[in-house]
Amino acid sequence: MNYSFVRARPIAEAVAGGKAGLALLIIGVGFAVPLQALGQAGSPQTTPTIGGGDAAAQGASPLVANSKWTAFGPIAYFVNRALYDASEEDLIVIGVDGEELRISSPESSADMLLTRTRLVKNFRGKPILVPYYLGSPITRIGGSLSREGSIEYAWYDSDKFESRDVMSLTTSGCLQWDHTLRSNTIPEKLKQRTFCPIAKNEVGAAAARHFARVKSKGQDVTTQKRDLTAAIDKAEQEAAERERLEERMRAERQSSGGGNGWLGGAIGAVVGAAVGSSHGGNTEAIASAALAGAQAGNPNSALLASAGSTFQNELAQGAVQRAQSDAFVDKVRAEAATVEREREQQREVQERERLRQQQNVASAVVDRERLASQQQKAAQTEATRQASARSEEQARLQNERQRVADQQAEAERRRVAEEERVLALRQAEQSLRSGFSGRATTCVGGGKDVLYLQSSRPGKSGCNVSFEARCPGTPSGAGIKFSQANYIGASCIGLGDIIRIGTMSCAADAVRIEMVSADCGSGG
Repeated sequence: MNYSFVRARPIAEAVAGGKAGLALLIIGVGFAVPLQALGQAGSPQTTPTIGGGDAAAQGASPLVANSKWTAFGPIAYFVNRALYDASEEDLIVIGVDGEELRISSPESSADMLLTRTRLVKNFRGKPILVPYYLGSPITRIGGSLSREGSIEYAWYDSDKFESRDVMSLTTSGCLQWDHTLRSNTIPEKLKQRTFCPIAKNEVGAAAARHFARVKSKGQDVTTQKRDLTAAIDKAEQEAAERERLEERMRAERQSSGGGNGWLGGAIGAVVGAAVGSSHGGNTEAIASAALAGAQAGNPNSALLASAGSTFQNELAQGAVQRAQSDAFVDKVRAEAATVEREREQQREVQERERLRQQQNVASAVVDRERLASQQQKAAQTEATRQASARSEEQARLQNERQRVADQQAEAERRRVAEEERVLALRQAEQSLRSGFSGRATTCVGGGKDVLYLQSSRPGKSGCNVSFEARCPGTPSGAGIKFSQANYIGASCIGLGDIIRIGTMSCAADAVRIEMVSADCGSGG
């Protein structure tokens, strides 16, 4: 039974098809394999063996390679089969998709197959392995068959990166698949699998175990896509946060500090006291001016207004109150100086922060420009490499096409030359037969009544010829037959071949001789 890949359809529709089992769908490539079809190649459903023998007598079906896919080595034994590595809980399905094979596994869910590898042929019929990641092809790797029947796919790049896949057939009738990965920066990693055919009724359970394994390790498609999306979102959020931080810093640099109301009052008090002193006022006058200045600096301060009224009343009481006003002025002056120092310190801190932010912004700009330059150079290098690779591939293909064309032209020339040679030989053979003239005669010393052939010199020598000699009344084909290799003509006197006819029932001059065939090398 051939259950090649068909167009995908909903699982519910496959279930409603009237047969037991679900449908395993291949996502990302648009193909599906019905679960109930898997494992039907070979009957009964048991692990196949090589060549039959005792295992065949016990119910196992012998392995037979599918002649269409022998270019892929041992894979040809497992086309349209489900295989399982029980120790690694790894399930693969090998199915036909037109002129290529697809190896798939349940990586998205227990009932959804995702393409793992494709096996194709290039225009020269060479096997090619196409590994996949998340439903998309990664590269193309050429393969070569060994004398033992195994096949190896190897790939190298300019950075000494090496990937190697070796598939072989085990003596127990299973597929051995060894995958090796190494480079100058990572140690060698070897993944070995031994896939054995399983019965149709075991496929569902094997698929469930396979998906549970990849799910627990975070290797299923959903988890990998989620992690990839989360990494992208995190990078975008970090970029947005940096933008907001830079905007806030710019806003803070543009804003200016105003101080509290008490600061304005303090400064006003100092200015008022200085004015009172410059006009030669006494202690009372100076204090009054200070309070007036404080109120002017902060007219909304009820505390200063109350203090001013109280102070005026106390001045009237005498020298004690004047001493208290002097102390108040000194205190206001000291507080004003302290505030000014604090404002100066704040300005210095703001200036240092502004310079630091400018340096950070400049450093970030330099980093972005350097990264952009590196990315641009990398893109240019990659584009140059790809262009060179395309050019080399085109040149190789052109050379290959020219070589094939030259071979075809040479083959055609040889064919035409051979046809012309054979035609010329056949024409010579026909001319030799039609131009033959001979008679029977006796030769001295040739025996009594023994006849020999006497003929003219042929137009072409060296041919293998056959003759028939008949007496009158003898039908064609019933006479005496004789032949001569490398025929150069017949004579008894040394001017040609001495060709013996034998005795006849009629006289020599009554014998009729006919050349019935001639072969000068045409093979006909």
